Amino acid sequence: MLESVTLIANLVYVSLLLETSLLFYFITRKLGKLSSLWKDSRSFYLLKIFSEMIDLLSSTDLLDDGIIGANFNIKSEALQKFLDNEVKGVGSKIKLLNNYISSMENIDSYVSGISSNVKEIFYIVLASIIFFALYFLPLFSFNGLFLGFSLGLDIISMYYIIYSFLVYRDMMKKIMEIRNSKS
Repeated sequence: MLESVTLIANLVYVSLLLETSLLFYFITRKLGKLSSLWKDSRSFYLLKIFSEMIDLLSSTDLLDDGIIGANFNIKSEALQKFLDNEVKGVGSKIKLLNNYISSMENIDSYVSGISSNVKEIFYIVLASIIFFALYFLPLFSFNGLFLGFSLGLDIISMYYIIYSFLVYRDMMKKIMEIRNSKS
C-alpha cells in the first residue's frame, strides 16, 4: 500500500516537473521576444517623449509673456486670460508627458520583474531536482520529506510561471499599443 502511494507521488512529481520544465522553456522564449521588442519600442517611446517635450517648450511663450508682463507691470485682463489659457494648455501637455514617462517606467519595471522571476524559477526547479535526487538516496530516513519539498517547489515554480505569463501578456499589449500609436 505504501509503495503504491509512493509510486503515485513519484509519478505526480515527474509529471509536474515535466510541465514545469516545458512552461519554463515557454516563458523563457517569450521573455526573449518581449525584451527585444521592448528595446525597439523603448527607443521609439523615448523619441515620442522627447518630441512632446520639444513641442511643449517651443509652443509655449508662457515664460516670455510672464516675464514681459511682470517687467512692464501689465495687469490687464486680456493678459491674465491669455496666461490662464496658456497655463491650462501647458498643464495638459505636462500631464501627457507624465503619463508617457510613468508608463515607460512601469513597463521597464515589469519587464525586469519577469526577468528576475525567470531566474528564480530556474533555481527553484534546480532545487526541486536536487531534493528529488536526495529522495532516492538510501542514506537518509527523510525520503518522504524530500519528495514533499520537491513537489512543493514544483508547485511554487508553476505559480511563478503562470504569474510571469500573465504579466508578459499585459506588457505585450502595452508595448503593441505603443508601437501602433502614430502620434
